[in-house]
Amino acid sequence: MKFQYVNRGYDYMHGGDPLPVSCDLEISDGNLEVSTKWNAKSDGSVSCVPKEMGGCGSSVLELRRILPHGWMSDLEGKAHDMLKIWEVEQKTFQQESFTEGTNESNIYCSESRDILRERMLLFQKHWTNGEPIIVRDVLKQGT
Repeated sequence: MKFQYVNRGYDYMHGGDPLPVSCDLEISDGNLEVSTKWNAKSDGSVSCVPKEMGGCGSSVLELRRILPHGWMSDLEGKAHDMLKIWEVEQKTFQQESFTEGTNESNIYCSESRDILRERMLLFQKHWTNGEPIIVRDVLKQGT
């Protein structure tokens, strides 16, 4: 994997603001100078930027995190729990609001796999009445 590196200054390399963009990068024919190629090693490690470009030279960059350890997995777990609750509420909502004979003004909302199976008649009923319809996950059923 190759990265193009543009020198944005020492401060930028160490978490500060980049240098202002200047027109010095352009050469006379209007093309930009080719920047130094910055390569990841075969093991995935990335060497520090060369010293002449404001980096530390031959050292290997260390990946650090901004968020606390485990924050992403906790967030993923919470999202999964919310999705479970939403799915239960959604099924209950669909069963209650789409019962025959109700006069509620709800939007018919179903997944495309439901339409392909048992809910085709209910879908057609809402469609022919000109009611708003939301069909989720349509692209999953495409070829």
